[in-house]
Amino acid sequence: MIFTDGHDPCPADSAPPATQLFYAKSKKTAKIALENQWLCPKEPYFRAMNLAFKKWGPKDIEALLAIGRKTFKDAFELQNKAEDFKTYMDVAFSREQLLRQLKEKDSAFYLALRGKTPCGYLKVNQNEAQTDLKWRHGMELERIYVLQEHQNMGYGHQMVRKALDLAMAANKSCLWLGVWEKNLRAIAFYEKLGFTKFGSHPYHIGSDKQTDWLMKYNVVCGPRETER
Repeated sequence: MIFTDGHDPCPADSAPPATQLFYAKSKKTAKIALENQWLCPKEPYFRAMNLAFKKWGPKDIEALLAIGRKTFKDAFELQNKAEDFKTYMDVAFSREQLLRQLKEKDSAFYLALRGKTPCGYLKVNQNEAQTDLKWRHGMELERIYVLQEHQNMGYGHQMVRKALDLAMAANKSCLWLGVWEKNLRAIAFYEKLGFTKFGSHPYHIGSDKQTDWLMKYNVVCGPRETER
């Protein structure tokens, strides 16, 4: 849902349709929407317990290695050739690689917690830490994974909301991500939240060249990144 006039589109007593996210004319309006949970599909999402988020640092490397490897393996191992998948995992989820990313000032990892129970994690990048598009006014949601036993409970949606919070706090105008073109469930999830496809790029799993859709969500009005 896109608002283009100069009025506040979301007074506190009237929420927009709950099947999409939206971007507002101002950070104030967007913040009100987040606080009122207008960024939620109807269905069972908000019967789930709200998540808390813990920012990870280098001291959390062991926890990141464990949850990062498990969630990626659960999501994609059976859809890829064993040799290619192992090659990718050995590099992308090596201790050295993840420790370097934890120390990167323009990247941030967050553990999603239901009470004291880990449910998943997300990673965002900005400025030069973005993997493809070095958008000054953009933030990349590079990784977002929910552990299998906590899926279909609305936690993925809450994690996207966390990423949007981070983008707004950093004065970014859009949140973007890459998603495998064959991951139809994830694409449908992002489309339902209001993300739109704006391009594609190659993504290698070992020697296998795959294609990711590039999708973005306009957080608040600002410079159009596609014009840069």
